[in-house]
Amino acid sequence: MTATVAADATNVFPRFRDLDYPCIERGEGVWLYRTDGERILDACSAGAMVACLGHGMDEVVDAAYEQASRLSYVYNHHFTSEPQERLADRLLTVAAPEMARVRFVSGGSEANEAALRLARQYHVDRGEPQRWRVISQAQAYHGALLGVLALTGRASLQGHYGEYLPGHVHIPPARDPGGRGGTW
Repeated sequence: MTATVAADATNVFPRFRDLDYPCIERGEGVWLYRTDGERILDACSAGAMVACLGHGMDEVVDAAYEQASRLSYVYNHHFTSEPQERLADRLLTVAAPEMARVRFVSGGSEANEAALRLARQYHVDRGEPQRWRVISQAQAYHGALLGVLALTGRASLQGHYGEYLPGHVHIPPARDPGGRGGTW
């Protein structure tokens, strides 16, 4: 395989159709290696506001292998498992002792969609179905799914989807109270 793949030469639907994509062969820690051997600092694999533990980390690989050799995945709408219950208990104990439950999802967009649904259900159950609008910062990003895409005020991200998006309220970013100018 070549060191780069043009967007029009791949069977993978590219995010940007005018770019050549580096073809990555492997990763080690924070480094990615192209098929031609060029080393690239991986400043992207963590994705939008998440963390990557590094590539080829033996401890992570071994733990994943051990778990996958016993049970790799079960649909959590119908099943649970001891590792899932253990993780939920640990999250509640360490990060959110005031919360009653944990909802596992596959990513940030889905997590934010779940929060929107939960907030909506709360108001409907209280007999206030007219309460549906969410206030968010205009420059905020909550994900690419249509429900949370409506929460951003950035027209460039909303693109051609405007008619599908509910009219949430967007506020400008907070000003720096220290007088240094700009926004936080």
